[in-house]
Amino acid sequence: MSLDYWDEQGWIERVELKNSEIRNLLGIARRNIKEAEHKSHNADWKFNIYYAGIINIADCALKLAGYRAKAVASHYYLIQSLEYTLDLDTDSIMFIEVFRKKRNIATYEQGGVVSNDDVQEIGKLALDLLDKLTDRINKRSG
Repeated sequence: MSLDYWDEQGWIERVELKNSEIRNLLGIARRNIKEAEHKSHNADWKFNIYYAGIINIADCALKLAGYRAKAVASHYYLIQSLEYTLDLDTDSIMFIEVFRKKRNIATYEQGGVVSNDDVQEIGKLALDLLDKLTDRINKRSG
């Protein structure tokens, strides 16, 4: 599969953004990751904020590639698109999917399910993805 195939299926759609818009989206991701590092937040909330940062990164990377996710199942497609936009391996994408499910449980069903190890893992992944995205943006900007 490819992003073009996804576009043909109607899962994503073409979009054109200016460099300033891409930089703004990158700023939102950075803000969320920085906020997640505050010691005053509990593990569930830190995890939730890191997850939001990953979604911001995936959204920015997809837009950088010239597409945006449609509203239906957008988090799913944003996460899956990381294979094409930031060359993320399948294991890492599956890892994010596990995080997505855990985040939903912690947010909507039961607090206290996130461990400090979970926070460390999602935080490291968020920072790694942020570095990859920043490199892509810098290469594009030349």
